[in-house]
This record gives sequence, C-alpha cells and structure tokens, in this order.
Amino acid sequence: MLTLKQNAYSVVTIEIPNSSIKSLAANELPPDWKEQAGILFDITDAWIREEAYLVMQVPSAVISGEFNYLLNPAHPLFDSVMVQSVEPFSFDRRAFDKKLLG
Repeated sequence: MLTLKQNAYSVVTIEIPNSSIKSLAANELPPDWKEQAGILFDITDAWIREEAYLVMQVPSAVISGEFNYLLNPAHPLFDSVMVQSVEPFSFDRRAFDKKLLG
C-alpha cells in the first residue's frame, strides 16, 4: 500500500469572477493527452503568455468528468484572488490499497 503523509495536502477555496475563466474541453486536446503530460505545455504556455484569462479550467487526467483549475500568476488580476478557506485534505487509504484495486 502506498503511504501518504498525513496533513500534507490542503483544499483551498478561492473567489474569482466567472468571466476570468477559460474552459478547455477534452475534445480540444490531442487524443493521447492523458498519457503524455508534456503535450499540454504549448497550450498552457500560450495561455499564460496571452494573459487573457486568470484561470484555465482543464479536464482531469485522473478523474473522468472532473476538472482542475490552473491560476495564471502572470495575469494582471492575480493579486486580486481572494482565498476563502484552507482546509486539510486526506486521501482515503482505500484508494491506494492494491488488494481493493484488483
């Protein structure tokens, strides 16, 4: 079983305007994007340089139907991001138990 350090992760809730979010759908990505993380470099690099959006919503490579949100530190509104809460997060150990994973 994989051992994870307790209290090493946090969930951070932030407040941002919806107009500052660029959504990137899975069908806009190359077919093998989940297997090759480096393939997304050009897309995210261009997004950062454009500074048009504060946040990019991207599909999760790990959990189908979920999304990750990337913050653009080069965006002029980055300093206006408001942290609402920071809460400790722990993974359910069963998610890493090889006996349960088959």
